Amino acid sequence: MKTYDYGDYNESNDEEVKAWIKNQHDNFPLHRLCCSEDPIFNQTTFIPTKEECFRKDDCGNIPLIYLIYNNTAEYDIMEEIVKIGGKDSLLIEDRTGLNALHRAWEVGDRAVIRLLVLISENETCRRCREASRVQII
Repeated sequence: MKTYDYGDYNESNDEEVKAWIKNQHDNFPLHRLCCSEDPIFNQTTFIPTKEECFRKDDCGNIPLIYLIYNNTAEYDIMEEIVKIGGKDSLLIEDRTGLNALHRAWEVGDRAVIRLLVLISENETCRRCREASRVQII
């Protein structure tokens, strides 16, 4: 599917786009799980590996990004993904140059920002450290 540089697509390809959206995570099981309505990792569902936590999908996103945008995801699931992937998973940039902390700031969920900042121990970029100074209630 051809897109413009900024990610938009030609509307004449609507059917192709719909098919891509429906199947975009067929080869990315962790990404698909993180986008699901009830993302849970356990022995019966899915146990992600570090490599899977770092793997970018066709959009350039790692699974943690989808958890940040998923308003049904529990905070302990995000923490688990970061534990498996390590603190470096917070620094992986998407194709626009933003990382997980930037995306959490964009979403504006103060609890997620606090969680990720505490996990990162402020070892990330200046913008993320500034976010940690915001009083989070």
